[in-house]
Amino acid sequence: MKNNSYFAKAICLAVLFCVFNTHSSAQIDLYLRYKSKIDSLKKGLTKLSFEHEKLVWVNERGACFQLPGGKRGICTLDGRVYIPAQFSAIHTEPHNNFFAENFETKKWGVLDSAGHELIPFGYDEVEDVSDYYGEYAPLIKCKSDRKWAFFDLKGNKLTEHIYLNAYWLPVAPEILVVQNANNKWQFLSLKGQPASDWEFDDLEFYANGLVVEKDKKFGFYSYQGTPLTELKYRDAYGFKDAEDAKAKAEYLGLPKNLTLVGSADISFGNSVWIDSAGGEHPIH
Repeated sequence: MKNNSYFAKAICLAVLFCVFNTHSSAQIDLYLRYKSKIDSLKKGLTKLSFEHEKLVWVNERGACFQLPGGKRGICTLDGRVYIPAQFSAIHTEPHNNFFAENFETKKWGVLDSAGHELIPFGYDEVEDVSDYYGEYAPLIKCKSDRKWAFFDLKGNKLTEHIYLNAYWLPVAPEILVVQNANNKWQFLSLKGQPASDWEFDDLEFYANGLVVEKDKKFGFYSYQGTPLTELKYRDAYGFKDAEDAKAKAEYLGLPKNLTLVGSADISFGNSVWIDSAGGEHPIH
C-alpha cells in the first residue's frame, strides 16, 4: 500500500501532537479562540481572594491556579474554588471534563465538570480520542502498563487495557481502529465491541474507504468496518481526494449512487477499479 494516505498523515500529526503538547491542545485552542477575552480575564484574576503563586491557565470555564508548593486547583472567574488544589496538573477536555494528575501519586484520572471524580486516579496517562484536527469522539482513553482502555464520557469502562494504539477519524465516525496486544489491527465500535471478526496486519484510511491487508492479501472496507471486497488482491490503492474518485466514477458511467473507493491489482498487469459496493471495473 502507498504510505501517503490520509491515515498516514493523521499518524504523523498524532506524533507531532504528542511531542509538543500531549494533554493541553484543547486549552491552546480555547486560548487562541478567545485570546483577547482571556487576556482581560487574566488581568482581572490576578488578585484572587486567597493566596496563590500563579494562574496556570484561564478560559471561559474558570481559572487553574497554583499554590505555593505546586498544587493546582480550579476556581470560577469570580474566584470561588470548586476543584481544591490537590493536583500537579489539570487540563480542560472538550466534553467539559477535566484531566488531572494527583499531586501525591502522580497518577491520572478524570473529573467531571463540577470537579467530582469520574474516572479513578490510577492511570499513567489519560487522553481524548480525536483526529488531532479538532474533532473528538465521545470517548476517553486511559493507559496502564503501556496499554490503553476506553471509557465513555460518563466514566464507564468499555474495554480492558489491551490496546497498544488507537485511532479515530471523522470520516469513519462510528468505529475505532485499534492495535491489539498481538500487533494486529481491528475495528471496534464506540461501545468498545468488535465491529468485525477480522484482524489485519495493516490498514490505511482513504477518502472513500479503507484498504486492509492480511497475509499479504489486500481488500477494501467501508467506514463502518464492513467488508466491501474479499481480501484477495495482490495490492490495493485508495483515493486521496473524494472529488477525484467521483469524477472518475462519472467517467466510467457508474450509477449516481456509486463512487469509486480505489483500485486493486488482481495479477501483474491486470488491475480493476473498485466501486463503493465492492464491484470491479476493468482498467484499460
